[in-house]
Amino acid sequence: GRVTGRVTGRVTGRVTGRVTGRVTGRVTGRVTGRVAEQMAERPTERKGDR
Repeated sequence: GRVTGRVTGRVTGRVTGRVTGRVTGRVTGRVTGRVAEQMAERPTERKGDR
């Protein structure tokens, strides 16, 4: 039905947002940590290239 679809969409959106936020946070943290490590390891190389 029409109402069911609307409710399902609302619930799905809420759940998707929550899951997406959790996954995004985890991935972002991992990537940030890796990038930070690389930056700390060799900051001179990056600046020497430019």
